[in-house]
Amino acid sequence: MKKFMAVLLFCFPAFGQSAYSGRVLYSGPATYGASGCGPGNGYACFVQDTDIHNYSVPGPNWGPNTCDWTSPDTASNCGNLTGANTVRTPAEFGNALIRCTDMNTIRMDAGSVGPSPGNPAIIWTTYDSPSVNAWNLDDTGILLKATGGAQYVMRFNPATSQCTMTNPVITVNDGIWAHTASNKIYSYSSANQTRLLENIVNLATGSVTSSTLFEFNDAKCLANPINGVAGGFPQGTSYWVGTVGVSLDDSTFARGFSTSGAQGTGAYLAAWTRGQDGCDLWNTLTNVVTHNGTLVGTVSDTPWGGAYGGKYDKFGMHAAIQTPNPDWINTTASPNTIAYGTYIVGNYFWQKGTTNVPRCGVSAPNWKASTQYYDGDRVNPTTGNAGDYIYQIINGVPGMSGAAAPTWGQIPGQDTTGDNDLTWRNVGLGPDKQHFCDGHGWTGYLGLAPGKNVTYHSYADPMVPQTHLLSVTNAADQHFGNTNANTTDSAWIFVMSADYGTATKLLDPSTPYPSALYNEIYLISPPYNSDGSVNSNRAFRRAAHNYNSGWHQTFDVQNGMCVLSQTGNFALCSTDGMGQFGSTTGAASCNIGAPDWVKDAASDGVTTFATGYKMFPNPVNGGNNGDYIYQIQSCSGACSTGTTKPAYPQTAGATVVDGAITWVNTGLQQNCRADDVIVKLTR
Repeated sequence: MKKFMAVLLFCFPAFGQSAYSGRVLYSGPATYGASGCGPGNGYACFVQDTDIHNYSVPGPNWGPNTCDWTSPDTASNCGNLTGANTVRTPAEFGNALIRCTDMNTIRMDAGSVGPSPGNPAIIWTTYDSPSVNAWNLDDTGILLKATGGAQYVMRFNPATSQCTMTNPVITVNDGIWAHTASNKIYSYSSANQTRLLENIVNLATGSVTSSTLFEFNDAKCLANPINGVAGGFPQGTSYWVGTVGVSLDDSTFARGFSTSGAQGTGAYLAAWTRGQDGCDLWNTLTNVVTHNGTLVGTVSDTPWGGAYGGKYDKFGMHAAIQTPNPDWINTTASPNTIAYGTYIVGNYFWQKGTTNVPRCGVSAPNWKASTQYYDGDRVNPTTGNAGDYIYQIINGVPGMSGAAAPTWGQIPGQDTTGDNDLTWRNVGLGPDKQHFCDGHGWTGYLGLAPGKNVTYHSYADPMVPQTHLLSVTNAADQHFGNTNANTTDSAWIFVMSADYGTATKLLDPSTPYPSALYNEIYLISPPYNSDGSVNSNRAFRRAAHNYNSGWHQTFDVQNGMCVLSQTGNFALCSTDGMGQFGSTTGAASCNIGAPDWVKDAASDGVTTFATGYKMFPNPVNGGNNGDYIYQIQSCSGACSTGTTKPAYPQTAGATVVDGAITWVNTGLQQNCRADDVIVKLTR
């Protein structure tokens, strides 16, 4: 078996302003009421053009100080450490942005629990996934995440757009709001991540009552001897777990679990449904499925050509989450977590409690000469393969491929030999069975729409309908949220885009962004209408920029993560405000960061490298745990980076050679604060 490695991997305008509608100002009152613009009418008044919109400069100043918006370095001298509940409405999209937190957010009144007021070290964020429910049912409560991972319950007044911390402070661990009650939070025990809790909260009094809903560490669930951990699952909170999730009807809770602390090592995907005395469990490294500790069977090989001997993947999970549909759970692998098979970008859809796991993204890479292959590996040769078939090694014999390609058999089920000691089986997957399924995706009730090309696939059969939901190419990365989901997949799809580590001059109005929708919050029209008919009216609505540098040390902030409310009226977003919120030390100025490292480059795509150029290796990807900023000290000839990212020294003043460049650790650490900002999506 191949060895696998774990990877670590809006909107009432501000008071006194007219309501902005697309490119013109609406001449009526600023507050519309029931006939206004929002989710009920498909956000019809929002900007809908395909033009490139740069950040408006000057940007929103969320605090008492007016920032210098000349560049990120000048904006990060602003010092708006305070300014919670400041509302700003940038002109380019006309939607109100409410700063929800600042350094004084947590109050230490009698009975409160939490950091002291005036603590600038707190970085406020949302979640690392936009499909985790941060809003209660009626927009009066939100869940925020703070430095260290603790989650705080906060009150929000949707009429006044003001945020206030509960008093006493309420904290939960790995929590999400319920879909069926506005005062209920589901969470996992801070002492034991296998224990699911139900919390009844009172936002007015700051009280909470908790009870155990289900213990996954049970002989009929994770501790079963067939495909679980016989004798009991490790306790504590140091082990990797998947994203918290619950179905739209609050009936089914699914989560990925690992016996190790690293992402990518999780093999136990468990789902519990109310009234069940155990759980449904799929072991992704063995493909064995149990129901309440009793064997159901082994995952079907059908998606990978099982009729001709093709076999399913085995992998450690990179991510896992319950979809809105109680019958379907979504999980993914990553390149270094595949134990059997060949990694391709895409999702696995587990039909809860069965051996049916359709695969979104059936394809394989080209065959390569003189390459080590393993049992389970697949190839899709681009030459000498008239039928465009996929081939797989299924005889357990790994080895090195030959210097020249063999003659590829064109009959499904036929074995191709002559590739040194390798035998390749034609598994019958021709072009009619192959499709590309890439990027972060939106998970609906009936299907999923992966990012990049935003193509909608059903869970039951990912081959259909393959509907393209967005025709505009976005140069930034995209994350999709489903917290406003319904059973017909007829709600507008929420998207945020961010370009982390970017070299794009975000505050230079004279330099157009790489594309429309770049670093934006927007919505795209749904796959279906409410009556179940196909929605043929493809459209999108642009809501706001994220005003994020893309250089922050924290993943949620770096990627501008946002969570849409269940009503579709608001979105909660993580942002560094281009550094304007001061530093984690309490200073007015912070070290904003710089573009990420670029391979084999003399330029970051915008700026030509020269002595003094700054670079900030992304700490999320490892290798810069101290969050240090580096600078070109000298170059031997033309400044250009090497083919391999060097090990960056974590000591101030230390140097490292990278191609023709000598980098020096400046001793400056990226230390900007971040806060949560709410985008108002009604007018």
